[in-house]
Amino acid sequence: MRMISLLVLLLGFSGVTYSRDLPDPLKGGSTCEKHTEECLYVPEGEAVYIVPDTLRDPDVNQTIQFTWRREKGNTSISSSEEERIHHHGPALLFLPMYLNDSDLYIARFDIAGKCHIVYVPVKVVTAREAVYTPLNRSDTNPKINCPENVKDACKAEKGVFSWDRNSTLMPGEAGEELQLLGVTKADSALYTCRCTWRHMEHMAYNTTASRNLFVQDKVFFSNIQIIHPTTQDLMVHPGYLLSIKCEALIGTNVCSEYLEGYQGMWEKNNHSLNSIDGYRQNFSCNMEERSKKSFITSTLIIDKVQESDLKASFRCRAKSPTKVKYHYLTLKRAESLTSLLVALMCVSAVFLLATTAIKYFAVDLVLFSRRFLPCTKARNDGLQYDVYVVYQSEKVMEEILSRFLFQALLQVLEQKCGFRVFIHGRDAIPR
Repeated sequence: MRMISLLVLLLGFSGVTYSRDLPDPLKGGSTCEKHTEECLYVPEGEAVYIVPDTLRDPDVNQTIQFTWRREKGNTSISSSEEERIHHHGPALLFLPMYLNDSDLYIARFDIAGKCHIVYVPVKVVTAREAVYTPLNRSDTNPKINCPENVKDACKAEKGVFSWDRNSTLMPGEAGEELQLLGVTKADSALYTCRCTWRHMEHMAYNTTASRNLFVQDKVFFSNIQIIHPTTQDLMVHPGYLLSIKCEALIGTNVCSEYLEGYQGMWEKNNHSLNSIDGYRQNFSCNMEERSKKSFITSTLIIDKVQESDLKASFRCRAKSPTKVKYHYLTLKRAESLTSLLVALMCVSAVFLLATTAIKYFAVDLVLFSRRFLPCTKARNDGLQYDVYVVYQSEKVMEEILSRFLFQALLQVLEQKCGFRVFIHGRDAIPR
């Protein structure tokens, strides 16, 4: 009978309990065992029949003497049925409930020589705000149960059940359970359970409770497809953090109650890694908006890869209510980062040396390579010379230039390639 108001949820009052110092209803209360109920949200203008959860204990019955009080004004609540607010032992009745009845109600009783005090916070809201927790169902034939406070009133006062759908009476429905058959999205609605009863032959009272039913798309588990990982081996570095993702297509619209409590998909040597030191799993289920395809993902985080991990068999386990599929993965040692760093440095050094050699010794390298490369032969075009070499002869020729002109150049062009070379100062000018 823990009612949740949609408006109260937004205001942050859902599940509120009184945390301040609670009053003792009678002298000597400090020696009693105290119980505090969660705040009850009840609709204005209806007959309300409240039995706190603590007082539902089979040992607490009508033969025990109860004393009820209201905190506001420290007012005693009578057991006389002529009063608008009165009690029947563990039950507190409001005929009907008014908005200013919001208060803290206190019950005291003795059992087995020990006294007990029960604190019952009550908040009165409008009927539109007083809505129980909604039902999200995907099955074809869902059942809606009437909440306990309505059933308590009907049982105690011999009332009659009826059901409304969006404030319209549903003919033929007169039980404490509403069985729906072959529901579709159109059956998503606000369903109200009503008990109509008379108290001491007075006017008829209604006690109601409403909750929304949201019909979900049908759940369909398809053939499981493991998307990640895609390989059988994974190269790792011992001593470092490792993260591995397991992702599987599980079906359509299955990110619901079927997967609640599904903590992880990874196993080591066929044993779950949940709650194992050094291993963590982050699990999620994501659904595509249009297709409703559902993907489950479990990311395994190994804080520090151990040698034992290299000898173990890891597997990703994707399951549905009827099927299970595995993907096995072995961790293998990757090359040392030091070796890779040394190799990178060596390659860089070789590249640097080659660049330097080409920049400063290009001519020498070309001349040296001519010994091993084929040479283009001179063409027989009738010319007396193929190459003319002209230089300034007024200055004294440097030794290196002289050696280049009369030795190196002639050796390559004349002797190896067969060109006819004219050098100024050595040959006569052709006519």
